[in-house]
Amino acid sequence: MVIMRIVVVGAAGTLGSALAALLMTEGHEVVGVSRSSEPPVDLSRPESLEDALRALAPFDGLVCLGPGTPLRPLAELTPAQLQTDFAGKLFGQIEVLRVAATLMTNGVVVLTGGAAPELEGGSGGTAVNAALAAFITAARRELPEHVRAHVVSPGWVTESIPPDWDIPDSTPAAVVAGAYLHTLTTPTAPTVITVA
Repeated sequence: MVIMRIVVVGAAGTLGSALAALLMTEGHEVVGVSRSSEPPVDLSRPESLEDALRALAPFDGLVCLGPGTPLRPLAELTPAQLQTDFAGKLFGQIEVLRVAATLMTNGVVVLTGGAAPELEGGSGGTAVNAALAAFITAARRELPEHVRAHVVSPGWVTESIPPDWDIPDSTPAAVVAGAYLHTLTTPTAPTVITVA
């Protein structure tokens, strides 16, 4: 097995903690980063990402656990709110891939989409996730040789569901983390992997 140095953006969250633990169990070196780490990595500020990622290099893999998008009814879905959602989850992850690809000679970048079932108020998040999946499919063709890129699209993660929400179908964080591990270590993994 090849031991990798893997940067996990969002390592302090529910899914990030599960993924970091799994990667370390498998013998990989994990560099966990977040908005409060040093250097800070804040997806809502794409202009800050290049310096942060350069400070973390070299690395063999990077997993970006982008933020979720809040549920909002269509009637309340304003352009400003959509801009915020796209800036954090789409534009930030696009910049992560762009910069990481310039820093890697051989490696893999895994971004995070979403595959939650249709819920009232989910149209904005669906738009962001669809854009990310379309982007990665096109961007893969422009990456340097020996650099792979994927999107893992989890549904609801069991441990992150508020107790008063009625979500019938969810997946434990450990199972979702396994999908990220598989994607990192399998050169033939699909471009977009849905875990729901």
